[in-house]
Amino acid sequence: MIYPLLRWTESDVWQFLHEQGLPTNPCYKQTGRVGCMFCPFSNKKQIDYYETQYPKFKERLLQSLTVFWERYNEHELESPEQYYEWWKTKQSLKEYRAKQAQTTMNFEP
Repeated sequence: MIYPLLRWTESDVWQFLHEQGLPTNPCYKQTGRVGCMFCPFSNKKQIDYYETQYPKFKERLLQSLTVFWERYNEHELESPEQYYEWWKTKQSLKEYRAKQAQTTMNFEP
């Protein structure tokens, strides 16, 4: 088997595309990478972009999460939406809950 791009860096790929005058996917300008929408490896910027550009896809994802949440709510999150918001942060559940607790604390004078 031959893997011609195996040792290429990202710079090598961009240089090759530029030298050959090949068009590139416009999503690279928006998200910095192209892959599956809502990929587990996506960062928050990419996810936010997909949310605004493809709201129906997000809606379908939440429907799937609802099924998952109803069957396997092992993390004991309050809703599928909260599960989705936690997933977007890429934090551990412990980190996410700590941050949520900080932002929802009521301080009385």
